[in-house]
Amino acid sequence: MRMKIHDLFWNRDPKSIKTDYGKVAIVGGSLAYPGAIGISTNFASLAGAGYVELMTPMSIYQASLMLVPLEVVHLGTNKPSSFDDFLQFHDDLLTTDVLLFGNGAKYCKDNAIFLETLLSKYEGTLIIDATGLRLLSTLDERILLKKRKAKHLLLLPHLGEVKSLLKSNQTSRDVMDYKEEAINYAKKYHLDILLKSYESLLVTKEGEYFLSSYSPNASLAKAGSGDALAGFLAGLLAYGEKKIPYSSLIMEGDNLFHEAAIQLGSQVSPGLTNLEALAISLKSLIAKNKS
Repeated sequence: MRMKIHDLFWNRDPKSIKTDYGKVAIVGGSLAYPGAIGISTNFASLAGAGYVELMTPMSIYQASLMLVPLEVVHLGTNKPSSFDDFLQFHDDLLTTDVLLFGNGAKYCKDNAIFLETLLSKYEGTLIIDATGLRLLSTLDERILLKKRKAKHLLLLPHLGEVKSLLKSNQTSRDVMDYKEEAINYAKKYHLDILLKSYESLLVTKEGEYFLSSYSPNASLAKAGSGDALAGFLAGLLAYGEKKIPYSSLIMEGDNLFHEAAIQLGSQVSPGLTNLEALAISLKSLIAKNKS
C-alpha cells in the first residue's frame, strides 16, 4: 500500500537521526522584503525536514533572527549577489537535498547572475519562487536547455507570474486555461510547474497534469501565503520523495496546506486568517489525521 503524506509525520523510526529527514537551504531576502524568507523558513521547518538552513544578506540578518525557529541554522553574507563568495561562505550550499530560491530577494542583475550560476551547479531539487521567477524570465533559455544540473526544477508561480513566464495573453483566473501553454513550457525546459490560483495545477516535465481536489476558498488570498507554501513544499520534498512519488508528494502537500487554510477560514472567516494561525491549523490537521 502506498504511503500517505501523514505517514511522513507519524511513522518515523525511533532510531532515526536528523539527516534521515533531509536538508533544506532557503536563499533570498532583502531590505524591501525581510519577512518573506522568514515565512518560508518557518513552514519548511513545520513540514518536518531534519535540517533547515536560512541563507540571507547581512543587511537583514538581525531582522531574520527574530522570524525563524530556534532550530534553524541562520547564516548571512555581505555579498549575496556573488555566487563564488556566497559558496565560499556557505560551503555546503550545493550538498542540500532541496534549495528554495527567490522569496523576498531583490530583483537585480547581480541576483540574475547568481541564479544563472546556481542553475548550472546545483544538482538537488531546486525550487524557484517569487522574485526568482522574475529573474528566471530574464535569463537566456539556453541555460535551461543545456546547462541545468538540478535533479528536479520546480517553479511555483501565481497566475500573474505565469503570464510573464509563459508570455501568455490569458486573463483568466482559472488555472486550466493555462494548461496547454504550461505543458509546452514544462516539456521544452524539462521542469515542473505548480500554477497557483483559487485551485492549483501541477504540470510535469513529462507532459502530465494534476488538478487540486480542495474546494475554492479565499483564506490564502493574502500576501505571504505563497512564501509559506513554498517553504512547506521544500521541507516535504527534502525527505518525502524517498517514500512518496515526487508529483504525488507535491499535490498532497499542496492539498494539506490548503485544507488547513479552509479549516482555519471556517473558524475565523477567510478575511481574518493570518500565517501564524495557519501554522497552528496545519499542525492541528496533521494531528487530527494521525495514521
